[in-house]
Amino acid sequence: MSFQDGPQKRHGDSVVPRRFSPHPGAVEIGSSDSIVQEPKRMDSSSSGAPSPKSSTFRLDEQKSPGPARRSGLGKPRGSTRENQYDFLKSFDTVFVVDDSASMAGKYWDQLGQALETITTIATKYDSDGIDIHFLNSSQYDRTHITSPSSVRDLFNRVQPAGVTPTGTCLDRILREYLDKYADAKAAFGTPSTSSPGPHPTMYASLPKPLNILVLTDGEPTDDPESVIVAAARSLDKLNAPLHQIGIQFIQIGNEEGAREALEELDDALEEIYGIRDMVDFTPFVDAHGVEKISGEMILKALLGAVNRRYDRWGNEF
Repeated sequence: MSFQDGPQKRHGDSVVPRRFSPHPGAVEIGSSDSIVQEPKRMDSSSSGAPSPKSSTFRLDEQKSPGPARRSGLGKPRGSTRENQYDFLKSFDTVFVVDDSASMAGKYWDQLGQALETITTIATKYDSDGIDIHFLNSSQYDRTHITSPSSVRDLFNRVQPAGVTPTGTCLDRILREYLDKYADAKAAFGTPSTSSPGPHPTMYASLPKPLNILVLTDGEPTDDPESVIVAAARSLDKLNAPLHQIGIQFIQIGNEEGAREALEELDDALEEIYGIRDMVDFTPFVDAHGVEKISGEMILKALLGAVNRRYDRWGNEF
């Protein structure tokens, strides 16, 4: 599957149609009850060598082992036998797409590849479908999308233009969700002291945890920091679980200063404001602009904001 006919790009006074670069291939996920192992690294001791013809998206990353990275649990990656993506079934997954003017051109192509790859998995594990929001083209926002082809069709209708109001879009999503969460919890009042323990009816009625993935090329033009801090404090007041909301920033391209701004949202807010860690950052390309669509990157992008184990992986894919 590939995004084949994208929006048009303006060159001078003429408008020429633009096509996405060829897509390397689809991610093979298997059935929802199959085992999807963490990507395994290939080294000289492996019984088999990676095929030189392997250029498609695969969940078994084929490259030489690099420096050791923190896994959080101190276990080798690739040793887990469960399907890690099953964790997504308990979340509502929301995509926020940066369609600002700076995304036009090759970044828009790269964002299309990233969105296609990640939504192929996300739609498989979100039972009621994913939501998608555009920063400037809200008329194309949709909820409960169950197929990657629907995402592709929406993407191809959008022309990048305008600024990068990431905070404004996140504020709208988070306020609506937090209002629903607070209303659902308040509807049952405080559990009776004669019946200790969680109130099963109340918790069953609460909205599913929220996993937000923001695909952007760089620094926002507004203030998402204040939005995130306010949401974290609201969650604390509601005594919500630590994984109730996660926000993953996926950087497209390598704009100067963009990585630093996104990493600050990931690493600094907890220390500065004393709030819960609900933000993660994952780059889609490296510093030299080389596309890096690996199994580890996809896994971290989807789970890093809601599971501290993947957050601690780092970004040296």
